Amino acid sequence: QAVFSGGTFQCGIASKPGISGRGMVVVDVSRAGGSTDMAAVNAAMPATLDALKADVAKASNSAIGTEISLSQFGLLSESDDNTALLGEAINGTPEGFTLVLPSGSYRGDLILSKGGVSVRGGGAPSFDGTKLVGGTVLKGKCQIYEHQNITLEKFGVDQSMLGNEYTDAFEFGTGISQDRRMNIVCKDLVALGRGNASSFHAFLAQCGTGYELYGCKAFRFGHGFAMRAIDTIVKDCLAQDCLIDGYITKSGDWAVTQDARQSKLINFSGVVTSATTRANVVISSQTAGQTNSGVIIDGVRVIGPQKVPPIN
Repeated sequence: QAVFSGGTFQCGIASKPGISGRGMVVVDVSRAGGSTDMAAVNAAMPATLDALKADVAKASNSAIGTEISLSQFGLLSESDDNTALLGEAINGTPEGFTLVLPSGSYRGDLILSKGGVSVRGGGAPSFDGTKLVGGTVLKGKCQIYEHQNITLEKFGVDQSMLGNEYTDAFEFGTGISQDRRMNIVCKDLVALGRGNASSFHAFLAQCGTGYELYGCKAFRFGHGFAMRAIDTIVKDCLAQDCLIDGYITKSGDWAVTQDARQSKLINFSGVVTSATTRANVVISSQTAGQTNSGVIIDGVRVIGPQKVPPIN
């Protein structure tokens, strides 16, 4: 035990439900009114100070105790809307932790209502020509508005069977200031649209600065990757069968920033399977005084019967 100004605390190494591995547990005995059962904590406490230090060092070096399973908050339903459960899980995930979603296909929207957290699925799904299969699939949308320092990885959003009110799969930074640094990182995400005019964007960075997308894939949207923000990176990504373009960096009346600068497109692949779809790259500045300065394009490959230039 150790005595602090706020009361008496007891600490030890113990398993904590919902957190993988073993993490440090600190219990305020005084606030518990003396009724807290310390048996489990005491039984797991290291016998010596050196043993305690070794356990703490091991936890720090291996990031043990920084993941929370969604099952801590409840079980996802394959038939019901899981939006409320997903929101509860995001709110209950401490800053610096990763919320882990199980594999499977589930209905619901993932709305990031806080920053400083990560969300990781059970694997990136694949497109079988009709739907997303394997890994973790959400039938809904994923949105981040003003919240910063968020990482998303290894899951998909399938809107192929949803109504026309679902227009964007992954939407970031809507309505924020131009200079707000977001630090949003996306890895191995997959988006599937309906292939009609109401499927607007697979990945939309609407405003702010600082978005990084790696290994992401977009299928059957109007725009695959729409970067209207500042300082964006799209690397090792793919767009297939989009109606308007596979990638666009755009300054203009549609962009809240009205100035999309410093966009980087690296190792981008576009695939079209018919003459009515596109996967091209567009750099657009629609209004005088608005710029797309500092755009870097390195490696663009467009495959299929597309009838527009690969880059325009």
